[in-house]
Amino acid sequence: MQGNYFCVVLFLLFGIAKCVDEYVVPSSQVTGLYYFYNSTNGDRWSLNPEDGPRWKFDSYSSPCHAAWQGLTCSCVSDACNITQISLPGKNVHGMIPPEIQLLPELEVLELYSNRLNGSSLTAVCGLNALTYLDLHSSHLEESVPTCFGDINIFSRLTYLDLSNNDLRHSNLSFACGLNSLVHMDLSNDLMNATVPVCFGETGVLPELEFLDLSTNGLYGTNLSFVCGLRALTYLDMSQDGIVDVIPACIKQASMLGYMDLSANRLNNTNVSVLCQLPELNYLGLQAANIHGTIPTCIGALTLLEEIRMGTNPLVGTLPSQLGSLVKLENLEIFGTFLRGVISPTYCSMEKLHKLKLSSSFLSGELPSCLGILTTLEEILLNDNNFSGSIPSALGCLSFLNTLNLEINNLSGPIPASLTGIPALTVLALNDNYLSSSIPSFDGLMLELNVENNLLSGAIPSSIGSMVTMQYCSLSFNYLTGRCFVLLCFVVFCFV
Repeated sequence: MQGNYFCVVLFLLFGIAKCVDEYVVPSSQVTGLYYFYNSTNGDRWSLNPEDGPRWKFDSYSSPCHAAWQGLTCSCVSDACNITQISLPGKNVHGMIPPEIQLLPELEVLELYSNRLNGSSLTAVCGLNALTYLDLHSSHLEESVPTCFGDINIFSRLTYLDLSNNDLRHSNLSFACGLNSLVHMDLSNDLMNATVPVCFGETGVLPELEFLDLSTNGLYGTNLSFVCGLRALTYLDMSQDGIVDVIPACIKQASMLGYMDLSANRLNNTNVSVLCQLPELNYLGLQAANIHGTIPTCIGALTLLEEIRMGTNPLVGTLPSQLGSLVKLENLEIFGTFLRGVISPTYCSMEKLHKLKLSSSFLSGELPSCLGILTTLEEILLNDNNFSGSIPSALGCLSFLNTLNLEINNLSGPIPASLTGIPALTVLALNDNYLSSSIPSFDGLMLELNVENNLLSGAIPSSIGSMVTMQYCSLSFNYLTGRCFVLLCFVVFCFV
């Protein structure tokens, strides 16, 4: 036998092993692996042979020497310890057994996208060396045990993801004992709880940078706890049923870059407190009951890449200062009571991909300079009071796939330049006062709706050759010819 790469394994009981050469794994750790394997139906794990050998408890196989799939070892001289179990999405089905505590050097446990049950979380409580725990989307149905909050157990834990499970009876106060935590994701866990004030107390979660508690029932939560999380860069508490206001002290969380408080009842009449978050790059306040005006100081948050403030009772006008957000990629402010015009300053948003200002009371002409925003993929300005003609410059937007200008007061012809947009798949211009003929569109159009206008002339034959078309409505115009799928008449064509 080769001494450097092979060791004789003597199985004493349930995989207890002793190596007489290198890669010696303590027998107790092999026992812990054995119980874990059996408790989670190891014979049925979905392992890829290319990623390493299956676990094999016999006299010729050592976990570290054979590099069992999903295991990582740390070896010093001739002694090895199991430091990582990583088996995400491998059909690990069953309960994490208490014997996993026989792996005292385990630092990483990654079992997400499996089917765990029983008291799996309780079993984990004995792993004092754990720094990384990811069990998201694993069908867990239990409360987070109080032992998780014991600082003497998880003093090293920096990453915790238990999202997309059923933890509905959990008390969030356990997290106040995880003082080393950097990343915590408990989203979509069916929890009905309140974020305890200890979250924001000095020294409790001093390193926390990522916090996702979204899609739960955190009804009684006071958002002022955020003010104490000075290292926080990511906060998602959307769809939590929170009834509160964004506190003025939020400026103390000055490192925040991502904040989503959508689908809550925030009752803020003034969100200018957010202007004191200079690192903000994502602002999500959709359907959050934000009312009042959009503060002009938002335009000073020059790192913003996304603004989502749709479906709020906002009043006033669209601030022209938003045009200063040259890094903005997504602007969604729809379903509001906003009036006024789209300022030409918005044409400075040279990285914009999506412009959604629909279902409001905006008016005036569409700025022709929108045609220089060559990264635009979606323009949704429907259900407003825009007037004038459709700018022919929009035909320069080669990446534009959706143009929705329906239900406005637009007039004049449909610009022929729109037919030259190679990516255009959805064109909705219905319910306006457009006149003249329909240009000859071709390509991969999926939806064309120009009904309820003043269009005339022959229906273009190119419409009949669009094999990808899923919806076409030309009705209630003054058109002649055939619709090519059904026989259509002068004033009605519907495909």
